[in-house]
Amino acid sequence: MLPRLTTLAPTISEAELLGVGATGFRALVSASALPSVLEEYASSLGKVFIMSAILAAVASVSALGVEWKNIKKVKVATRTNVEDKGRLDEPTTLHLEGQ
Repeated sequence: MLPRLTTLAPTISEAELLGVGATGFRALVSASALPSVLEEYASSLGKVFIMSAILAAVASVSALGVEWKNIKKVKVATRTNVEDKGRLDEPTTLHLEGQ
């Protein structure tokens, strides 16, 4: 954006354009060059938004390939912590909420 803006308004340096920001263009640029400068600014801003949307889409799609693993600790069931006091031949894993 800066190389194009300096050609549209050659009397203004890149440091001045960066210093005033987007809201200061009107005070810094002549009235005849202002529409072109604002158009270039809007075009550059649009490119940034498109790039961020593309990167977000790529990140979302690549996240689908990641395996989901449960890292919570699992409690082993014994006769004392099983509600059903029925037959318990071997330890069973229970997923208890809140633990």
